Amino acid sequence: PFLNATDEMTLLACSIDPLMIRDRLCWDMYNSYMDVDEPFGEVQTRYVELFIDDNYQGVYLLMDKYDYAQEMQKANVHAALTDSFFRAVMADLTKLDRPGVVDYKNRCYELHYAPDGKMDLQGLRQYLDMIALEDEGQFSRSVMRHLDLDSVIFYTLFIQACALTDNEINNMGIWAHRENGDMKYH
Repeated sequence: PFLNATDEMTLLACSIDPLMIRDRLCWDMYNSYMDVDEPFGEVQTRYVELFIDDNYQGVYLLMDKYDYAQEMQKANVHAALTDSFFRAVMADLTKLDRPGVVDYKNRCYELHYAPDGKMDLQGLRQYLDMIALEDEGQFSRSVMRHLDLDSVIFYTLFIQACALTDNEINNMGIWAHRENGDMKYH
C-alpha cells in the first residue's frame, strides 16, 4: 500500500544530516501545508533499513514517488498531454551523459516527464531564455509573463523556513505548463 503501482521508490540517504530528521521533518511540514488533491501535494515518507543481497546498506528515508502525469492532471485534465516536468540539478553531482540530462550554460536540467517522450529542452526553452536575460526590464517583464509567482514565493519561504539553503538550486522541480499558446512555469 505504501509504494506506487509501478513499485518504483525514492530513497533519500539523508547524508548531510547525521540525525536523519531534517528531510523527514521538512516533508512533514510540506505535507501540513499541502493537500493530497493539490498538484504535487502531500507525500508519504517513512524510514527503512535497506538490505541488498543480505548486505545491510543503512537507514534511508523512503518516499512515495510522484506520478507526474497524474499530478499535472489534478491542475488541468489535459496537462499530462501538453506539459513537461524538469528537475534542476547541480552539474558536479550529476552524470551528464545520461539520457534526459541537459547542461545549459552551467545549469543542468533533468527531464522527468514529457508527453511526447522527447528528451530535449523544448518545454523549458522560454525558461532558459528568461534566466539568461541580462537587461533588468526585459527580465522583469518575462518573469511576470512566464513564472507562477505564487509557486516561487511558496518555494522561497519553504526553503527559508526549513533552512534548506544548501539545496536551493539542486532538486528544484520546474513544471512547464502550456497556457494560451505560451509557457507558464510553476
